[in-house]
Amino acid sequence: NLSRLAASHQIPPGFVVTDLHASTDALPATLSEAIIEAYRLLAARVDIPTPRVAVRSSALDEDGSAASFAGQHATFLNVSGEEAVLSAIIRCAASAGSEAAQAYRAAREMDHESSVPTIAVLVQVLVEADTAFVAFSANPVTGNRDEVVINANWGLGESVVSGLVTPDMYV
Repeated sequence: NLSRLAASHQIPPGFVVTDLHASTDALPATLSEAIIEAYRLLAARVDIPTPRVAVRSSALDEDGSAASFAGQHATFLNVSGEEAVLSAIIRCAASAGSEAAQAYRAAREMDHESSVPTIAVLVQVLVEADTAFVAFSANPVTGNRDEVVINANWGLGESVVSGLVTPDMYV
């Protein structure tokens, strides 16, 4: 979906690491090298030696009609440097196997073929946000599809999705 959006809208540059297993605690050397090269190319593209990036899940079954997965997988912000990016990618992939994420999948009868889900991880140049929000196209509490719910806060979006703050809410 982000790729389609990028065709007609300006989005921060980045790259995707596909098909990671939640049980991954280390990346194969060839994949690590490819990620480091992608990070270096991103740095050259934005003309910053070690750009700060967001590392977040981009699973195929996220943000679909059956489930949003909002807040189920880890997001890491302000990640800078090759080793930090590699570590954040591993931790992001591992979050797909968390107890909460597995319970979320089970409640929606998803991913029965594998006890170890796979996930894609998106690495994007960090946007220095003054404010951030999460919008739900249906009320997540009542399920009412005639209501849009927006949770907003000052600063980066992590404070909203992680529960670190009580965000402003608009219905």
